[in-house]
Amino acid sequence: MADGHDASERGDSNRKLIQLIGTTALAICLGVFEEVADPFGLDTQSDKLSANIYNTITSPLYGARSEVVIDGTPYASGFGQANVVVLLIDDTYLDDTGQRWPLEPRRYQRILRKLVDAGASAIFVDIYFAQNTVERERKIATLYEQSACLVEESACLVVNEDWRCGVAESAAACATLRPTGGTEIIFASTLNDPTPAADGVVPPGAALAQMHSDDNIYKLRQAAFDDKAYDTAGWALYKAWCRSHADSCDADSLVASTPPAMYLHWGYAPNRAMTEIPDLQGGACVESAKLLTGRLWQSVKVFGWNFIRGFHDARIAPCPYSTQIKLQLFNNLSHQELEQLFAGKVVVLGAAIKNYPDYQWSPVHDYVPGAFWHAMAVDNLIEFSGDYMEQSDSAATGYLEPVGLTLIFLVQAWLTWIIQRREERENLDDRGRLQLDLLHGLFAICVISAVVLWITGLLRWSPANWIGFAMLMFLIDFKPVTAVPKYCWLIIPPARMTHYPFGVGTRFVRATLLVAAMFLFGYVILVLPHALILGHVFETKAISVTFMVIYASVILFCLFKIVRGKAS
Repeated sequence: MADGHDASERGDSNRKLIQLIGTTALAICLGVFEEVADPFGLDTQSDKLSANIYNTITSPLYGARSEVVIDGTPYASGFGQANVVVLLIDDTYLDDTGQRWPLEPRRYQRILRKLVDAGASAIFVDIYFAQNTVERERKIATLYEQSACLVEESACLVVNEDWRCGVAESAAACATLRPTGGTEIIFASTLNDPTPAADGVVPPGAALAQMHSDDNIYKLRQAAFDDKAYDTAGWALYKAWCRSHADSCDADSLVASTPPAMYLHWGYAPNRAMTEIPDLQGGACVESAKLLTGRLWQSVKVFGWNFIRGFHDARIAPCPYSTQIKLQLFNNLSHQELEQLFAGKVVVLGAAIKNYPDYQWSPVHDYVPGAFWHAMAVDNLIEFSGDYMEQSDSAATGYLEPVGLTLIFLVQAWLTWIIQRREERENLDDRGRLQLDLLHGLFAICVISAVVLWITGLLRWSPANWIGFAMLMFLIDFKPVTAVPKYCWLIIPPARMTHYPFGVGTRFVRATLLVAAMFLFGYVILVLPHALILGHVFETKAISVTFMVIYASVILFCLFKIVRGKAS
């Protein structure tokens, strides 16, 4: 009888081993095939979802803490946020002034004059001027000429307050002053017209407002239809800003002829000036938190809201991150007020016109005017300088992900087999089996967290496809996913109640607390290191290495307990 029982157990063990080998082989084949071929687009979609979730839940954590001072009052702000302003032409302005879109080119001359006089560091006109008629072409040429004049004037006023544009004998001397002071004016160009000109007159500067890119990716240089590469708006504005803020820039990154494409982080809420000064019309916006703890709490709420909504609701923050000034307010501000708002800053002059839409998608704010897209790009560059997060496809080798997946799947299968053998050999009870599954799940979570942090923190590549990674990992063994609620329910059994309603209520409260605890635990493991990196709390490499050591320690502990430890 004993021999028959042992033979039956060996047969069951062999069947489990064969099933595990087959499941592992299937997972490896599916994972590698999806990475290499992506025949159904599953890898692409899960990759986008992974990036969007990462961007969404880290948005309140983005940005080093700084402040803007208006009328002697400091307002909490991000560092890049304090240096970028969007000046917006909208339908309200057109209705109030009786204007029609597109505006006459001469209207922009007054706007640019006021911005230059206010001391703006760089201005990007995110409006492409179509030359429909000969008369309009001449007007655009006049705008370009006057803009070039303003650029010369702003450079010369740095050392000579009496100099004014148009004095021919001073123009040559002023040309040498441009790198160290003054305002740069950059006009939008398109892929089919990367160097715009009107009636033979070229603007003082031009940068691409149009580019071919994926979601969350912003190219710094883009090949146009003439096969030549040109600066995009964000990159041109950053280089202009660096000429007057050299201490905050990475000089080595500025000389790169082909800088890698940037993964675009979106901030969550505008600075406190927008929400606390009534004239700025930001009273309905979400306020940015002043302290790291407040920003972490905002991130937790965003995480919870999107967890319920399925990470498809991009309306969690009703106002864009960048400071915005509406044109009707701009026209009513005094020179002193304009200086406080625009001096030394990057300005993106854009439009939000209902009948002429120019919108870009944000995973945090849904669709926003294109001006905010460029503003967020230069904001990222100001925040991270040469250490911005790069598009992974431009840096990763083709074999890295398939090889990594294969190794992880093999380790997962090995751990599953070890757990199965220990269950059989030690005749474990329910609690002992759940402990092993719990350690297995913690191992998997730490592996995923370490991979994401290694890619985003150490390599500074765009986020890994951790959703697809996790789905394939747990395809081998799904028990670790359910181990936490089962184990918690087992060690804290529900109180026995005489009356049925009390028993149901107790179970509901315990289940709610359990879900909340799991939620917070997962948040801390996955998000906390990225919060410290994005908030510039410490040096990026130091944070990444510290948490990688923590992850590695937990992983080794789990391996030891699974392989050699004693389950109760």
